Amino acid sequence: MLRTVRFLNLRRLTEQPVRALLGVLAIAAGTALLVGVMIDQASLTRSFGDFNEQRAGAATLEVIGPGGPAGLDESVLPAVEAVDGVAAAVPTIQTVTIAEDAAGAERFVVVFGVDCRIEAVLGDFGCDQAQLESIAGVFAVSPRLAAAVGADGVLRTDAGRQPIANGTPIEQLDAINDGNVAAFSLRDAQRLFGHQGALSAILIVPEPGVAEGDLWRGLEEAIGEHNQVRRPGVANGAEFASIFISMLFLMSLFGLAIGAQLVHNTITLTLEERRRDLAVTGALGAPPRALLAGALTEAAVLGAVGGLLGVGGGFLVARPLVQGMSDSIDELTGLTLEVHVPGIAVVVGIVLGIAVSILAAVGPARRASRIDVAAELQGQARRDETATAAKGRRALVYVVLALAGVALAWVGQRDGAIEPWQPPVAYAGFGLTAFLSFRAAQHGAAPLLARLVEIPWLRNGPARVAASSMAGEPKRTGVMIMAVAAAIGTGVVLGNTNRSIVAGSSWVADRHDDELFVSSLPANNSLGIEAKLSPPVLERLRTVPGVAEVHEEHGFCGEHPVIGSLCVSSHNGRVTEFPVYRGRSSVAEVFAHDEVLMGPALARAQGLRPGDTFDLPTRFGMRTLKVGAIWGHPNHTGSSVTVPLATFLEMYGSRPPGNVLVVPEEGVSAAELDRRIEEAGLDPDLISFDSDELAADFTESISGFVTPFAALQRGMLIVALVAVTSTLLLVGVQRRREHGLLLAVGMAPGSLAQMVLIEAGIVGLAGAILGTAAGMVTYVAMMWVSPLMTGLSAPFRFDLLAPFTYGATGALLVVVAAAFPAWRTSRLDPIAALRYE
Repeated sequence: MLRTVRFLNLRRLTEQPVRALLGVLAIAAGTALLVGVMIDQASLTRSFGDFNEQRAGAATLEVIGPGGPAGLDESVLPAVEAVDGVAAAVPTIQTVTIAEDAAGAERFVVVFGVDCRIEAVLGDFGCDQAQLESIAGVFAVSPRLAAAVGADGVLRTDAGRQPIANGTPIEQLDAINDGNVAAFSLRDAQRLFGHQGALSAILIVPEPGVAEGDLWRGLEEAIGEHNQVRRPGVANGAEFASIFISMLFLMSLFGLAIGAQLVHNTITLTLEERRRDLAVTGALGAPPRALLAGALTEAAVLGAVGGLLGVGGGFLVARPLVQGMSDSIDELTGLTLEVHVPGIAVVVGIVLGIAVSILAAVGPARRASRIDVAAELQGQARRDETATAAKGRRALVYVVLALAGVALAWVGQRDGAIEPWQPPVAYAGFGLTAFLSFRAAQHGAAPLLARLVEIPWLRNGPARVAASSMAGEPKRTGVMIMAVAAAIGTGVVLGNTNRSIVAGSSWVADRHDDELFVSSLPANNSLGIEAKLSPPVLERLRTVPGVAEVHEEHGFCGEHPVIGSLCVSSHNGRVTEFPVYRGRSSVAEVFAHDEVLMGPALARAQGLRPGDTFDLPTRFGMRTLKVGAIWGHPNHTGSSVTVPLATFLEMYGSRPPGNVLVVPEEGVSAAELDRRIEEAGLDPDLISFDSDELAADFTESISGFVTPFAALQRGMLIVALVAVTSTLLLVGVQRRREHGLLLAVGMAPGSLAQMVLIEAGIVGLAGAILGTAAGMVTYVAMMWVSPLMTGLSAPFRFDLLAPFTYGATGALLVVVAAAFPAWRTSRLDPIAALRYE
């Protein structure tokens, strides 16, 4: 059997390298996307892990408060120090700010605040506490950061700008967060970064031989139920990043499924070419299992090489994915992600390539092992097994099921998805829609081609031959169209999503049409950045002519074992920006009854409804609050609590606001007040937004969410190009005799090449039509589940240009991909082709 396998299969791989390369590229293209997502996940984990390891040092536990600048009240420190088994309790500040060069280019920076007790964590480096406390404003920066922003650069704080030139370069800081780090004394960090009287954490270095469980319990008893003990290493933004990873993983499965289809197509056409060889081998006594083993062995070899090549492609795919991820979470964490390639990615890539190839080859291999030897040697089998075009009934079934998925997505998100059963239903509906709509596109190729061949232009010459050939091979054609439709459909989804983001941003901004949004930071995702408006700036803002009221907005995001992950924000009670699902109809009415608003995800997780009470961890203890309404606030994907400003300050202390809403005096327009504030020159970092500018800022921030998906969509487009190129090349091999006959009866080589290009054009056109339809259906389901995945509830806005933009691009690239197969076909020798087989 080994000799049979070596002769029929392995030897053919070396004798037909182009064909072998096509099979390798097919599996490599699909594997690369999944490996790229694996590297993205590993990069995220490794970057967070390295940073937290550098931060924690010898500490094995840490004590934290509710989260972020809400902080841990510093009065907890003596209680922690008194716990048996604590060798050192190290108070720290950790936050995110912005470094800016002279040209205005910004980068996010992690800031630490420490005193000399940090030596217990990092080791003795000669720290002098008396000297540290005697000199205010002293800080350290990494030499890499100092060089990047230049001598005229600044480090922004809640109390104004700090010149980078005043910082002392410390070489050891270059190893932390790619050098994007600065360190202040503990007291200066509290003063400059909104932590007056509060700490971010207390790092715990245990005494030798102390059991961690005993130390953990002792700390919990000392710190109160509103604070918590944990192991160091949980970075803010990890949960948000996991949303990206999950969605990217689902998209990459499309690419892998297409790669599997291509391997299936490659093996099918390759074995089709060898039908006579297989028949002769069977006539000479080779058992069917030898033919089966040979085909599967050939597929495994192609899969192994393709998987290894896919690992290399995954490295290329991972870089834009990691960059897109880094751009989306750096404002939450300050961390700069770097590409880290785990060794397991190489193994998984190869194993995945082999497994997918073998599974894809099982069907063709089994058919080859069951070949009718007598019929094949008499030349009858090919005619008996010619497939007829499908009638499209399967496509209709998939369409109906995809629409059922849309209905499930709608039911699952209805009324904010407050019930526990709703998110699983919504996610299942979205998954079914995304998968089945593109499966419908594949099986809808045959009936669509049946209509396309009726176009008058396709009824004569090479066009007629091309159209008829494609209509007669629905499976082969469906694979190509599926690949193109997936790439174009993903682009259509992204294009429509961007339109929805713009519309949603405008809707929120229009709620503030009669006031100005004033801040020193972007309007979205900036709660944790400590470069806020300073108190002196706020006082001067109140004196600008035409200012009637200034409403401060505060907030933070954190987590607690009692209530889970959440954001707490203040509100002025004037405008209800988001839909109210249950409870009182407006923010003002809720606050008038001394109640609070809650996001749907938190209400669902805690089983809370309007009228229920719950305990919220604050900086000073647990606070019992009453739910007045559940509304669609997007903070932390719906895990949010919104309270009046006075209540927020009672619970978390006074600190600089994230932004302020400025109400003009009667008779002063928002545009006029905007001009006055800008002319006042209150602060170089102050930004005053009217509703249009606020919408633009929201759009720019939220649109970054789709950047990694756009990178993956380009990868899927490459898969589509490989699909078309490889399939057309293999079809050329299968039809050598037919093409030779066409040349013999007078068809010009150029017309033969034109026929191949027409096939590619038809594939591109059909893929654009079917991909647009599948993309539109998937987009509808995606918008239904968007509030569950991202917290963003955006209105439907169909981008009518997206189908033309992505469809025309995809179709053009498909025709380009067909140039090489067309050239090879035009060079066919008709005499050799007619002797083929």
